[in-house]
Amino acid sequence: MRTALISEVKDISGRMGGYYALMNYKYSNLCTKAEPASLLPVDIYIDATRMDMEQVAIVGSPREDQLSIIPKDEHYLDPIVRGVFDAHPEFKLEIKYISEDLKREDERYLLYTMPEVNKDRRDLLANGVKSLYEETSARIKAVFAKDKLNLIQGVQGLPAEEIKELEDALDQAYDQNKGMVDQAYELKRKEIEDAYDRYLKNHPDEEWKPASISDSPSEPAATQKQSKTSATPDGKKPEKKKDFDVTKGFVMGSDE
Repeated sequence: MRTALISEVKDISGRMGGYYALMNYKYSNLCTKAEPASLLPVDIYIDATRMDMEQVAIVGSPREDQLSIIPKDEHYLDPIVRGVFDAHPEFKLEIKYISEDLKREDERYLLYTMPEVNKDRRDLLANGVKSLYEETSARIKAVFAKDKLNLIQGVQGLPAEEIKELEDALDQAYDQNKGMVDQAYELKRKEIEDAYDRYLKNHPDEEWKPASISDSPSEPAATQKQSKTSATPDGKKPEKKKDFDVTKGFVMGSDE
């Protein structure tokens, strides 16, 4: 295949792959366990300057369902609390001390516990994951159909065997990207079911129930009511519950 056409196929594949990467990023924010990547959308403002989590704190995972955040400066603690609360109101917050015996104010850190995946949260996550999957599948299909048509129309003067080779390469690129999307969806579904199984083991009085998943791809994703946390950023209980859309409200971030 001609070099220029190979480059075109790579560009089209890259555009489809971008939607796959965005879906995976959003999946990391639908937490069933502690995911450091879930902190990427957290906005932290120090003296009106936005900073990333890695600039202001050290993040760890002492348990599969917990994230620890140790501020690099004691004055960063409150801005971090505000940022995490805005991005993940469902995380349960505890303020701990590095030394529980001394309880020094300059040695406080944050411990966040992921909410248990009970039947309601399992349904919420399953619908959110399905909605993102359907949206991503539709987007890569649209990119593929439009770009393939435009590219093939632009090379009609080439020999038939070269056009056929180009079509095959484009089809292969689509199949590869769609396969990655399908696999990510199945893995996330399994992760949610595994989390629900763990919940049931810890609550033997509750029976397993099938997931309630919407069959309508056009139906808006379910929203999760804000869970009760031990404190809001100002130390008071929230006056009003806040709707949290599990598929929206996130901004792209970059890993180191």
